[in-house]
Amino acid sequence: MITPFPERISPAELRNIYSNEGNPFYIYDEKTILEHVYKIRKNFQAIDFTLYYALKANAHGFFIKLFHRQGLNFDASSIFEVLRLVQAGVPPDRITLTSQEFPNDLAEHYKPPAHHFFYNATSISQIERFGKLFPGEAIGIRVNPGMGSGMKGKTNVAGKNSSFGIWHEDLPTAKKVIKKYDLKIKKIHTHIGSGTDPKVWSKVAKISISFLENFPRATTINLGGGFKVARNLQEEDVNMDLVGEEINRHLKDFCEKNQRKIALELEPGGFLMASSGLLVSEVNDVVSTEKGVQPFIKLNVGLNDFIRPAMYGAQHKMEIINQGEEKENYYVVGHCCEEGDTLHTKLNQPTEKEAVSLNKASLGDLFLIHGVGAYSRSMASNYNSFPLIAEFVKTTDGKIKKITRRQTIKDLTMNEIGH
Repeated sequence: MITPFPERISPAELRNIYSNEGNPFYIYDEKTILEHVYKIRKNFQAIDFTLYYALKANAHGFFIKLFHRQGLNFDASSIFEVLRLVQAGVPPDRITLTSQEFPNDLAEHYKPPAHHFFYNATSISQIERFGKLFPGEAIGIRVNPGMGSGMKGKTNVAGKNSSFGIWHEDLPTAKKVIKKYDLKIKKIHTHIGSGTDPKVWSKVAKISISFLENFPRATTINLGGGFKVARNLQEEDVNMDLVGEEINRHLKDFCEKNQRKIALELEPGGFLMASSGLLVSEVNDVVSTEKGVQPFIKLNVGLNDFIRPAMYGAQHKMEIINQGEEKENYYVVGHCCEEGDTLHTKLNQPTEKEAVSLNKASLGDLFLIHGVGAYSRSMASNYNSFPLIAEFVKTTDGKIKKITRRQTIKDLTMNEIGH
């Protein structure tokens, strides 16, 4: 069983950091991350398996180097993530680029026949453009299998309403373009979203593996990531043991039936990082409107720091650190000048506030938001000219390490020109 992160860091430690920092911050637990790496690897020990980290979850160099030391490969969603990885010391042959945007400068960075990253095409036109530049090369293709597993529309990246990947019924057209440029399809890639249902995972894994029949020279199936992490009491973690059992079974059946040796790749981001993170802020104000309406807690963070609730209707566990036992229901809002800066919404309904029961709040109380290790800081912005906040890590030896300083006003304007 994975130990919850808050048990590894005391309120006194958080107060000490906050006192020294004077501002909100993110803090991550290294041990939690490593436990999640182990949890996913142990389910695929019996097959040829490579674990990737989806860099978009949190691209900080500390985590790049941590996963690099653990022997993980890396999934990049843009050419800029590729460059960031290479700059951090990751060998290009441990990087796969699967991007919605075809980079106009791809030829400057992709250097065959050796020392280059692997390219996954996500559309027929991407195959065409890659083929013109690099005929005869080995590539992968991302296929939309026709169904997904996301808990909500914005995290479901497969099915008829998703633009990700080549629609499965268009594979015959894709094969013609592949043949035209003599491309060698090494990898079939799918990604179904962030869901928990093992039955859906089993069904889509079986369908995805079946696409290998169209490409007899392919040696690898990549089933993406998207393993659901519970961020509040209403959600459940995906059962990795059960999902792993189903994936292993379908892959073994295919290999035996077709007398082929197929390697498996997975590329989680949230599963590896989400549970490791806390966003530590403070109660900046408590206000009320008319009688019968819950009071509002205003925090000194907002959608510029943490956009998941406003964007997805994601719910995260929240708590106030004080000595009180009395509870009260509050709407929790951020510091941005936006009515939509709501940090606790109805589940999957980003436009609808929902009250949450918390310790009775006083100005200056520390306020914690859990499960923010992934897709939180990486999606932050400078909206309202708020600086990006500091980041810390609690390392496996129990030390607190600062890994990002808080931005200054000078940082916010340093790239501006022409005035």
